[in-house]
Amino acid sequence: RVLKETEHHHSLLQPMQEAIIRGQRDARAEAAVKLAISTKAAAIFVITKSGKTAEEVSRFRPSLPIIAFTPNERVQRCLALSYGVTPLLVPFAEDPEETVNEAFELAKKMGIVKKDQQCVLVSDARAHNQNVGTVQIRSIA
Repeated sequence: RVLKETEHHHSLLQPMQEAIIRGQRDARAEAAVKLAISTKAAAIFVITKSGKTAEEVSRFRPSLPIIAFTPNERVQRCLALSYGVTPLLVPFAEDPEETVNEAFELAKKMGIVKKDQQCVLVSDARAHNQNVGTVQIRSIA
């Protein structure tokens, strides 16, 4: 009964809900969702320590899966309650790119994505010895 009611409500949702942009982080989340929809990406991958970035992406209710990678079990459990989010545990390396590669391998191993599919990645990248927030299109190797 719950499943049928949920599916009914899910079918009424628009591909992307409009949400109020409250700052740079919300703008980045909205950009990731719009980019994923327009490029027909297989999923949105979010690398997050606190879970906030994945929750921000979830606010826009994308019609494709949000895969959140976190090193924290508590954050993983909390993210399981967010719309469209599948949280997975991944240890974070000092270099963000190593973490991204580890996340992609886990997603492939679990059958979430396949080789040569595209995904949108929301993460930090190294630039001039500091981390900067990015939204990228990546192909699964």
